[in-house]
Parts: sequence; structure tokens; C-alpha cells
Amino acid sequence: GAYGCDPPLALWESALIAASQQSSGAEFAVFTGDFVRHKQDQLLHPTANVTNIIGETGQLLVDNFLELSADKLVIGTLGNDDSPRDYEINITNMSEPNPWLEKVAARLQRVGAVGAERQEEYEFGGYFAAKEGGLTILSIDTLMYAKKHKPALPFHNDPFGQFRWLRQKLQEAHDNDEHVWIVGHIPPGVETYGFTALWYDVYLGTYLDIVQDAILGSVVKAQLFGHVHADEVRVLPLAPSEAGPVLLIGAVSPIFYSNPSFRVVEYDENSGELLNFKVFWANLSTSYGSGQLDWQFGYDLIGSYPSLREAGESSETGVLNSGMVKFAKALESSWKSNSTSEWAHYVDWYKTRVSNDLMSISTHEAQKADSIPELSAKAKSRVARKYFCALNISSWDAFRSCTGQKDDVDGGLGSTSVDAGNDDDDDDPFLESDLARARHWHSVGMPEDALAIKH
Repeated sequence: GAYGCDPPLALWESALIAASQQSSGAEFAVFTGDFVRHKQDQLLHPTANVTNIIGETGQLLVDNFLELSADKLVIGTLGNDDSPRDYEINITNMSEPNPWLEKVAARLQRVGAVGAERQEEYEFGGYFAAKEGGLTILSIDTLMYAKKHKPALPFHNDPFGQFRWLRQKLQEAHDNDEHVWIVGHIPPGVETYGFTALWYDVYLGTYLDIVQDAILGSVVKAQLFGHVHADEVRVLPLAPSEAGPVLLIGAVSPIFYSNPSFRVVEYDENSGELLNFKVFWANLSTSYGSGQLDWQFGYDLIGSYPSLREAGESSETGVLNSGMVKFAKALESSWKSNSTSEWAHYVDWYKTRVSNDLMSISTHEAQKADSIPELSAKAKSRVARKYFCALNISSWDAFRSCTGQKDDVDGGLGSTSVDAGNDDDDDDPFLESDLARARHWHSVGMPEDALAIKH
């Protein structure tokens, strides 16, 4: 693999071999989506090729986790690259299977990655429930909530009926004293590459009403998302005290300039609470020409962040959203005080030990961003404020209010209304992301021509 490129199957298989070795005795395995390379519409015969690649990726999962049956492989969460065109999924009614989801489900079932019972549920909306290791795992489809979803019209209040299903499953879990993890691809809230809203506000509001509900939210012990190619956390501002953390998982793909990584998660089977996770990674910069990757231990969550460890010890619980609230405050305090502890560690692993934008606001000599020139103290403060505001999952208006930067625009991606322009065949999500990033840096006072764009 190489920085700026999607991974060959050899890198994916190398990661799976290492993950299986580091997770012996695991109850289950979770995959948060994007089976397929980026810019998949440029493949020859995209529909056939995307389907085949999903099958090949799923086959390698099965082959390298032989001790886990298909029911214990919690995969099927679709990313924006897992359709013939980026961010594309046609919203169909529940009277018959969705043609694309039916095709994906059949291919995953054929390679032994999805069981027949789960396949039947999945075909109608791309979501399903699995009960593994004392948990109820709800794998949700986030593609239709995305600001870049195609086709944007017609608008649906509850695409595929997933919100109704989610409420039902969480109520059942509460009634049966069960614990839930939610797994998805595109996280709710604001991403931190160009600081744009990822979901339409109308869908975000409905989702927050569910997961922050005093009853329904209390059974959700973890939420795991991918998409952003960064190791991050998010905070639910109004979640019940029993709610678990929202974690954004680093990527195997190095296309957005990060080293490949995976996580081994420890949890309490009785409470469903996440206790810790360990990150394993491979350094691409030292592997060129060697033909193999050296996967190594990176860090463990509780051992690296004292504020999280203290929050768990004081409440005698695992990692909860309330602990993440304290952690987010500790990160900001660490940044303000020029501490070498939590903020420095967080920045180092934000892109899995690759130079990144957060290093532009670090005051540590060892942490300098290759792509961003030296910023003024005022610019650093504005970038930091935007980042710490983005840690809270909120509407676009609430995010802008938090930052205090009223001149900061979202390029049309932050509004609540549906943009029919998303149906344009010439839309380039990569270009949109780069333009958003340029606007972000311009908004904090950096000249546009000083920005190095790495797409």
C-alpha cells in the first residue's frame, strides 16, 4: 500500500491476518463499511466490479476468521463506496427487496459472510440485528442520511423505515434487559477535514431524539462508525448517564494519508459496557519495497488517557459517554496548557502517526503539519475552537454557534433542506471535500494559496 492510494487486496488480507492473530477467542468481528475502492464509478462495468469486490473483500474476512461463523461476522454495513456510484442508494418501499441491497446480500451470503436469516432482513434496507457475545448489535445504513446522498430526491421522512426499526429494537432491548451496540459507516455530526455536516439536519435530529432518549438511549452501550479515516471520539450532549461512547475508527485504507490500523475491543458481557480497546497499526513509510507489513501494538485507550481511566474508576463503570464528555474537556485543557500528555497523544494518533492538520495547532516542536504552514496564535485558536466544537454531535447551526464564526459557510452542505443538485452526474465528492477544506482554512485566516491539498 501507499499513502494517497486505496489498499490492494494484499494489504487488506495482511490486516485481517494480523487482526485474527491479535484477537484469538474473540466473540465476533465488526466491519464498518467501504468494501470497495474510492472513485468506484471509474471502474470498468461499475455494477459488476463493485459487486465482485464486495464478494472478494467478504471472502477474505471469512477465510481469515475461520473460528467465527457467518453470524459472528457483523459485516454488511455499507459505505459510500459500496455502490456503483459514490453515495448512491435508491430508496425503495418495504413491499419488496431493494435491487442493489438484494444483490449485495446475495454476494455476501454466497461467500459465507452473511447468514440466510440476516440476508432476508438486509435486502429491504441494508440494516440488520445480530445477537453476539451477550450484546444486541444493530448494524445501520447511514448512506441515505448523508448530505452527499444520491439521488437526493424524492425526500423521505424515514428512508427504509430504519428509524422506526431502530426505536423498536431499542425498546425491545430495554424491555428484555439487553445491551446494544450500534454500528454504522457515516457518523452523525461534523467531520474535521473540511468541517462540513455529514448528515442532513432533519435526519440527525431524529437520530439524536432516539439515542438521547432517557429510555432508548440508556441501552446503547457503544456506537462505532468509520468513514472519516481518522481515530476520533464524539460526544452526545444530552445522552442519559448510562449511554456508551461514540467512537470513530481509523481506516485500513491509506488513501487519506494515514497508516492502516485496526482495533481489538474489550467489553463487559454482563453490562455491555466497553472497557478498553487496543489499536494495532503498520507503518507504510518503513515498509516500501519489503513486500510485507510489520503490524505492531499502537496504544490502548485507558492506558493512554488518564481522564478516561479516572472517569471509569470514579463511576465504577466502563467507558461511557459521560466519561467522553470529561475526556473532551481534558483534551481542550491539555491543548490550552501546552501539556505533553493527552492532546499530544490524541494528535499523534488522529491519522495513525502521520503528519496531519491537527499538528498545525500543536505547540510541540515534534508535532508539525507538513501540509499547513505556521499559523498565528489567533488562527490556532480558531482551528482549535472548531475542532473541539465538532466533538459534540449537533446540528449545523449549533456547531456554527459554538464556533462563533458566523462567516464560516458549509458550501451548501450544512443546510437542512435537500439539495436537488446532488443528482448531478458530474459531482465529485473528492473535489467537494477539498473545496470545503480550503474554505475552512480561509475562514481561520490562512491565505488560500498557502494550503497544500493532498487529494
